[in-house]
Amino acid sequence: MLSSNLRISFLVPPELGNLDNLETLALGENRLTGTIPPELGSLSSLWELYLEDNDLTSIPSEIGDLANLLSLAVGYNKLTSIPREVGDLDILLLLSLSGNELTSVPSEIGDLSNLQMLLLSGNAMTRIPSELGNLNHLWLLNVAHNDLTNMPPELGSLDSLRYLLLNDNEITDSIPAALGNLSRLQELSLAGNQLTGAIPPELGNLDSLKTLELQDNRLTGSIPPELANLELLEVLWLDDNDLSGPISAEFVRSAFLHDVYFGDDDRFPLPYLFADNNRLSGPTPAVLDSIPDAGPFFRSFISLAGNELTGTVPRLPAGDVRRNYFSGCIPLTWRLEERTPRLRVNPQRTSTGGTVNLMECISASGATAVTGTDGVALRENLRDELRETRERAILEYSEGRWHSIELRPSNLRSWTGKRSRGRLRQDIRQSRSNS
Repeated sequence: MLSSNLRISFLVPPELGNLDNLETLALGENRLTGTIPPELGSLSSLWELYLEDNDLTSIPSEIGDLANLLSLAVGYNKLTSIPREVGDLDILLLLSLSGNELTSVPSEIGDLSNLQMLLLSGNAMTRIPSELGNLNHLWLLNVAHNDLTNMPPELGSLDSLRYLLLNDNEITDSIPAALGNLSRLQELSLAGNQLTGAIPPELGNLDSLKTLELQDNRLTGSIPPELANLELLEVLWLDDNDLSGPISAEFVRSAFLHDVYFGDDDRFPLPYLFADNNRLSGPTPAVLDSIPDAGPFFRSFISLAGNELTGTVPRLPAGDVRRNYFSGCIPLTWRLEERTPRLRVNPQRTSTGGTVNLMECISASGATAVTGTDGVALRENLRDELRETRERAILEYSEGRWHSIELRPSNLRSWTGKRSRGRLRQDIRQSRSNS
């Protein structure tokens, strides 16, 4: 193994290509410049190549000669293109190209039949090849923070996928219904795009999904009641879209009416729903008042602020319903139930464009401003927790598959442990001897 992170500035020495028995080359977090020398293609024993967090500008086509390479990490450099010969790395498991200046990647990446992790975030890509749909063993695809304008429907063929991150792009398509085929998917992030059309009800088939991020788009139509079928879902982000129409009573019943203490099923209510800043309208369904308050550990938080909802204020366990058109008063019993600190009600909007604070029933003090949990702050905290949870889950999952990964570039060397490498080598050598 040869490694260095002394933050020194130099070209990668071509003489490294003479190290016939070298298995790991880790020169990340330096100031390496220029191109990766083609002589490194002679390292026939190389299993891991970590050159992340440097100033490298190009990869030679000879990279495709590294027949034993399992991990290629060249993220956070200044690469503008990737040679198509990368597609010749038959047993590659990890390909990290994040944080470069790529506008595209070669379609030959779709030939990497053993690839499990593909990291492409933080580039300037306007498209990804449809051939990525051939990566049958891929379980992590991160193309967030690029300039993508479309989403290949072929991604719906990635039946091993657990994490699909396409957030913060410029995608103007509708959401492909084929994504509903990804039965193992745990996190789907499409936030921060320009997605249009309705939310496909087929997303309700994602039985393993824990997080669905669709916020900050231009989605229209109603909230599909099928989303309430997602029994493992923990957070549903729908805020800042153009969703309209009434809230379905069927959705509320399926998502929230589960009593973890006295109910006859073992499903928990949906913990978090953010549907604020849409155009949801009409009275809320009466069943919304029946959501159980199962205590601080199982209490649902429902944010419906900034919509066009009417009627009386729904009796939610916790949440935010400000800036709607609710009328009437706030029952004094809510204060006795300690509900008012958990539910933000005031102000409400009026038909003339103003605002009004609803008063408590049986109150001599006039208007009462309810100061419960702020949904905006809660969303930010949840997103921070989600990032940490995602990294921890990926680490635990990948360790079970004989290698480990930490998404932060400073820890790329930990992506493969010695014991894991040994077991993987034995399996590959055994399969070769049997063929």
